[in-house]
Amino acid sequence: LMSDVDNSEGPERAVFRLKNSECSVEEVMQLMTTYRFNETVQLNCCQYLSGLEPDDIKQVTQKHIQRRNEFVKAGAASRIIEAVINHESSASVLSYGLLCIWHLART
Repeated sequence: LMSDVDNSEGPERAVFRLKNSECSVEEVMQLMTTYRFNETVQLNCCQYLSGLEPDDIKQVTQKHIQRRNEFVKAGAASRIIEAVINHESSASVLSYGLLCIWHLART
C-alpha cells in the first residue's frame, strides 16, 4: 500500500525528510505509524502537518484545502490523536498535535 516508504531508513532520516518537506501524504502517515512511540518523529510529523496551512483562515487557499482533504482521507486525525496520547508528557507534541487537529477540522 505505502511501498515507497523505506521502513529501514531510521528515525533520524525520517526527521530530516520531514524538516525538508520531502514527504508525501502517504509517507507522513506511514512514518506516524512506524515510529508511533518515537517522540521526535511524532513531534516532527505534527510540526510538518501543522505547517501545511496558515493559522489565519482568511489566508487559506483552495490548494491548502485540497491538501488538508488528502490528509483527512488518509486518516491523519486518528494518527495525530494517537501521537498526543502516546506522548502526553511532551508539551511540544501536545501543542503541535492540537494545532494539527484544529487545522484539519476547519472547513
